[in-house]
Amino acid sequence: MKNPIKIEPLKLLLALGITSAASMQSAVLASDYDQGLKLYQAKNYAAALPLLEKAANAKTNAWQAQYLLGNTCLALGKMDEAKAAYQRCLATCNDKSIQDHAKGGIATVDAYKQAQAQAQSLRRTTSTTGTSGTSGTSGTRSSSSASAAESEEDEPTEKKVDKNAQIRNELLAKARQEANKIRREAEEQIKHEKENSNEVFKYSDGSRGLDISDEREAQIRKEAEERAKRVMYEAEQRAKGYRSN
Repeated sequence: MKNPIKIEPLKLLLALGITSAASMQSAVLASDYDQGLKLYQAKNYAAALPLLEKAANAKTNAWQAQYLLGNTCLALGKMDEAKAAYQRCLATCNDKSIQDHAKGGIATVDAYKQAQAQAQSLRRTTSTTGTSGTSGTSGTRSSSSASAAESEEDEPTEKKVDKNAQIRNELLAKARQEANKIRREAEEQIKHEKENSNEVFKYSDGSRGLDISDEREAQIRKEAEERAKRVMYEAEQRAKGYRSN
């Protein structure tokens, strides 16, 4: 179990690499930012969002608000808003450490959107395969000659059963491969987000490190499992058309 480290605003600035008194003084924002920061540290991202948005809009050149807004949007799954906030942070922040974290956040958003695009492509491919398979079978039957139909009817029942079973097995085997691929991609996404995380967590052994929350890991795996189940369900529905009886 890992827990985010809760620190005061000035300590947070120090943790982010702001060491000069002038930098810290200019980084202290209005109460909207302070309240948003406290809610963010409490992982109450939904409540923190409007306050951080207000702080970021009131002082667009304050990279601290933009950076924290990006983290908050990312935690809430608002990918486009997160990327825009990180980009605004990069435009005004000269701290290399923060720049690296903001770039990591943008990379996380891009990886997520790429995974979503791949999932949509997979769904379209699966749908097209099912439709073409049905229409192809219908077209073949309608264009078959009487002699071909008679030949098919004369085909031994045992042979028909074996052929249908083979088709079913192939459909389900392909679906299992696709489902496993979705799960592997989810684990790769988790690994990528961990490597580019902006959040510091304290582990049960007392050590600290950059990581993502348990909730975020669970969300990624849940979405992947739902997609994998959908792939299997669609394959099972197609396989029903090739029953042995």
